[in-house]
Amino acid sequence: MNSHYITYQHSVIHYRYSGEGPESVICFHGFGTFARTFDWLAAHVPEHRFIAFDLPCHGDTQWNDGNTFTPEQLLEIIDLCPHLSSDRFSLLGYSMGGRVSLHLLQLAPHRVSELILLAPDGLHQNPWYWFSTQTALGNRFFKYVMTKPDRFVTTLHRASKYNLVNKGILKFVERYMEDRHVRELVYTVWTMFRRFKPNLTRIANEINRRNIPVVLIYGKYDSIIPLAPGEQFFHRITGRKRMEILETGHQILHVRNAPYIADAFNLL
Repeated sequence: MNSHYITYQHSVIHYRYSGEGPESVICFHGFGTFARTFDWLAAHVPEHRFIAFDLPCHGDTQWNDGNTFTPEQLLEIIDLCPHLSSDRFSLLGYSMGGRVSLHLLQLAPHRVSELILLAPDGLHQNPWYWFSTQTALGNRFFKYVMTKPDRFVTTLHRASKYNLVNKGILKFVERYMEDRHVRELVYTVWTMFRRFKPNLTRIANEINRRNIPVVLIYGKYDSIIPLAPGEQFFHRITGRKRMEILETGHQILHVRNAPYIADAFNLL
């Protein structure tokens, strides 16, 4: 893949591009990763062209247009991409990129040829995420905790001994609270992407009405993204669909899983 840049308002959006096939696949990475994580994929699916964006706060993208990033802005950026083969495209989202892909489908379902989700966020409503990003009080508390986490972490660990804390919150704390840079990135990204709120009922209805192929790939030992919401969403979909559960954790987007991910495109 080669690097390219799009000027959008006051920002510069970086993306990686490879392939000359007739079908465009737009790829969105997970939290803390980059467009480059998709570089190996084009060699395994040569009949497609891949466009992988660095989302704001990640990689070489320079976002200078405020602390909010919306699905509508992302669609405008996609339309500025000169490597898009047509008005239609497939969506490939990993982890946080799954949430992004779901809301893009909700916004422009008539343009989506296929939806491929790898250990996707967005199919499960995390109460802590909602409180932290959708309410003013929650966002202030979230910022305070990210700035001064010690007392909060100690309290949670004490409460966990008596099963008073949701396991998802405890996993979040264990994963993100130790490193100050990571804490700052979590706060910035969660706040900036707060407008990405996929409506699963609307999305399932559009998928069924338009017969959009859907592939879900999960890791059996994933401690970050729960499997149950994916199974529930899968059963709401009619038509062409596939669900794979791999013998791995959250790191689905890896070259060792290339055969499974490449096979997802055969559903189109």
